Amino acid sequence: MFTFASPLFSLLLLFSTTTTTTSQPYKPTDYFLLNCGSSITTTTSDRLWQTDEHSKFVPYNMTTTSFPSTPYHHDPSVSEIPAFLTSSYVGSILSIAGVQGPPVPQLIKEFIIYVNDTQNLNVTFTPSPNSYAFINGIEIVSLPETLYFKTKNLKYVGQITGPVIAKDTALESIYRLNVGGRQISVNDDTGMYRSWDGDENFIFPRNALGFTPTTQIPITYTAETPKYTAPELVYQTQRSMGTLSTYYNLTWILPVDLGFWYMLRLHFCSIIPQYTFERQMIFEIFINNQTAEDKADLFFWTPGSGYPVFKDYVVFVGNPEGQRSKQDLWLAVHPNEESLNIVMVF
Repeated sequence: MFTFASPLFSLLLLFSTTTTTTSQPYKPTDYFLLNCGSSITTTTSDRLWQTDEHSKFVPYNMTTTSFPSTPYHHDPSVSEIPAFLTSSYVGSILSIAGVQGPPVPQLIKEFIIYVNDTQNLNVTFTPSPNSYAFINGIEIVSLPETLYFKTKNLKYVGQITGPVIAKDTALESIYRLNVGGRQISVNDDTGMYRSWDGDENFIFPRNALGFTPTTQIPITYTAETPKYTAPELVYQTQRSMGTLSTYYNLTWILPVDLGFWYMLRLHFCSIIPQYTFERQMIFEIFINNQTAEDKADLFFWTPGSGYPVFKDYVVFVGNPEGQRSKQDLWLAVHPNEESLNIVMVF
């Protein structure tokens, strides 16, 4: 861990080409793992964490602006390398990790920003007055340029228009959920080392989990939904309300900060073979009690069973009083009355 007591610390990262050993749909052109404050290079879960001591990535005045330190106590639930991880994703839009409530043993902050071939990425930590800034590890991985940036058909919820995700946009990832499935580790992602959490803890009410059909059929990716978009494990699981779908919405509650725009990327894939005709399964999508889709029908969205698709929605969570606080962002789905089968799957 590095602790910064000075007013400003600047970290200059110079890009070089690296390779990955796993056969993934996407191979990052840039991939760095810095174990900050450590004097040794260590491998964990087939990932190499390099020491930043005497590294070309740190500024010349490193020893006068910061100092290495070790924790007095190591929480057994936290990986030793690094104990506290901050991720900066380069090349595309961001992803999400929010923290609230009581103190937690570790915190991951994940950002996506655009950096072109002629630019350097500077990461700067500025402590508040009479305070410290510290970092245990920095991870940087390139992404396909069009995965989040240059996305088409953004749909604004409750607004006629809104921000576009352009090269001057920085995103912070808050949640990445595998609906109806287990947690997916960074090593099981599609080459960008993203982690996917299970969604059970975000379902409301907690007794309305429904059931979770799965399939082993191969997922057929398309030009619109490339293979690196999300792992097959994401598309091979789903959460269903079954015949109870007429009684309640399938709802997720996501605590978010006030005063920001949020993009929700929803992934869909029909994995139930008997759904092969239009109007068999039409559903509505609500975001913050506003209609995002009134007639979503996978028959028109995909070529057939096993074909994935994703839809992007943008919503603004206001902060009229200007205070730093959180609010629950609601995502809900419900069958449309025109659906021939009132069975809700998502």
